[in-house]
Order: sequence, then structure tokens, then C-alpha cells
Amino acid sequence: MTLLAGASLKVYVEDNADTIWSVWFPPDQSVQFENVGSKSQVRNKVQDDIKRGILSFGVVDRDFDDDATVEQSLAQDSRVCILWRYAVENYLLEPQAVADTVARLPAVSRSEPDWKDPTYVEQTLLAWACQLRFYAAANHLIDGWNRHIVLLRFFRPGQPDHLFDRDFILEQLRGWARGLPAVQQIESALDEQSARIGQACQTLEGVHRWIDGKTLLFSLLHPRVFHVLPLSAGDLRRYLAEAVRDNLPPDLQAIASRWRH
Repeated sequence: MTLLAGASLKVYVEDNADTIWSVWFPPDQSVQFENVGSKSQVRNKVQDDIKRGILSFGVVDRDFDDDATVEQSLAQDSRVCILWRYAVENYLLEPQAVADTVARLPAVSRSEPDWKDPTYVEQTLLAWACQLRFYAAANHLIDGWNRHIVLLRFFRPGQPDHLFDRDFILEQLRGWARGLPAVQQIESALDEQSARIGQACQTLEGVHRWIDGKTLLFSLLHPRVFHVLPLSAGDLRRYLAEAVRDNLPPDLQAIASRWRH
């Protein structure tokens, strides 16, 4: 595989993840990040380049993938890597980074002084994750059904009252899955999976495995803590990316080493 003459190495990413990766690894003449939309579009772009003999890479969120699938994606010859955490936004939610970002913004620091304490940040993230266990469990069940039966839509970030409401989620799930063979077992399946997720979310490692960082960031952290400023979600994402840039975990550094020498 080669690069086109004068071209930068392309690294394809999902959604707006290019805005995060570009903070962590500022683009230069050798590497450029390109947002191409969905996970499948990242893979399609890399496959198209392979057919053309062009060297490129892709990075996608983990979502519901198991450990074996993630490990396989990180093999030396793999061109599309899956993150170890649920989503790239989960890497922004380090307690110290959140606390530093609050301290960086005087209006937020005055309004939410507790959030300058990393321990308080961690405890609150753990509590939110526990409250989101039904939401996360429902999406996990839907993913399993979609792999074997039909395509159902996932729950999306919305009002926190709905994100935390087991009965609302269960009723929605029953409606969407009406007619499926397992519909009668939905309640027990939801409760069993949510219990497993709740247990896992007693640690931040478990939170980052099971809870979508986009939901934590955009539906909870941004409106609840940074509401005193006319600060966009995109600006908050950039501030947090800057706050973690000098302490990226080894798994991110290992992925980046594939294209940065």
C-alpha cells in the first residue's frame, strides 16, 4: 500500500470525532482526519482505498462490540481499529479533565464549585451511569435483536427523566419489539441486563465499557454543569479534548502509533 504523491495519510472517523482527534494529534502534512459519518462508512472508505492500493486507516467507536471483536480489530494488519471504550467521547470524561475544564471557566467554577473536585466528578459520573443502566440495557438488547432478526431503532439521548425511567423505556421497548418471538421475555431480559450493567458501573472502567459517552456528555454534563455559559456542546468537547491531551491512555497512543512515527 502506498500514498498518492503529495497526499496526506487519511484517517477516517465517525460523526464529529475528527474534532477530537485533531486536538489530540494536530493534523500536519503527513496525517489528516476525515469525518465520513457512520461506522459502516468508515469501513467502506478504508476498503475502497485498499482496492485502489492507497494506504489509509479508520477508527470507530466500540458501541456493543465484545472484547474479542475489539482485540481482532487491533491486530497488526488491521486497518480499522475499534476503541476499547464505548465511544470516543468516553475518553473526554476523565474526572481530572472535567474538573480542570470547570476551573478554566470562571462562571462555571463559581456556579458549580463542587465540580472542581475530581473525586466529586467521578462520584457523579458513576451515579449518572447507574441511572442510565436501563437505557443502556435496552440498547444492548436492541443490538442483539438487530444482529439476528430485524432492524429496530436505538434509544437516543433525550430528556434525562426519560433516560433514567425504567417503566418508560420498558413500554417503548415493548412497542418497538411487538411481534418478535421474545417480546414476552422483554421485562426480565431488560432487568437482567440492567443489573449486570449497574454492577459494572461501580467503576469508571465499567462506565466507559457500557455507557455511551455522547449521552453523558451532551444530555447530562453539558446542560447540567455548563448551563451558565453560552457554550456549545462542540466547544465543551474541544475544551475536554485539550484537557486530556497530555495524558492519553495507552490504548489510544497504540492506535495512533500506526500512523504517527
